[in-house]
Amino acid sequence: RNNEDSAVVSLRAGYDHQIGNLVVGALGEVATVNLSDAMAGFSTTPASYTFHRHVNYTAGLRARAGYALGDGLFYGTAGGVWADMDHSFSTTNT
Repeated sequence: RNNEDSAVVSLRAGYDHQIGNLVVGALGEVATVNLSDAMAGFSTTPASYTFHRHVNYTAGLRARAGYALGDGLFYGTAGGVWADMDHSFSTTNT
């Protein structure tokens, strides 16, 4: 119930610098999102359980390094992403 999935605003910026055939760079990204998920369950006690989570925004940072060969570029990236998330749990079980 109440599942929502939609991106609202995203901004991505990066910079690459070439030194001879070596290319190094960084890329940052921030996005406001509207991702929501809820799940409910019931047991024979009788009790109900509800889990809800909502992602507000994400932020990521990646580094990249590569090698320029003719008109092509071979590169790899590595980095991480952080998400601001709200979550809740409720139950009728005392």
